Amino acid sequence: GKILVGTRNAEIIEVGEKNAACNILVNGHMDGPIWGLGAHPTRDVFLSAAEDGTVRLWDISER
Repeated sequence: GKILVGTRNAEIIEVGEKNAACNILVNGHMDGPIWGLGAHPTRDVFLSAAEDGTVRLWDISER
């Protein structure tokens, strides 16, 4: 499994469970921190909400 982390620099990072390797998945919000993340339980998609007032749907199978 993987863990998604939102940063105050509007990046979303994927952290590996076993080796703690980090990959920046997206940096798609305009400004400010990520306020929320929600992952689908079976699909490679997640939602993010940020201080820029947007909610975005990401498909990580395309990354």
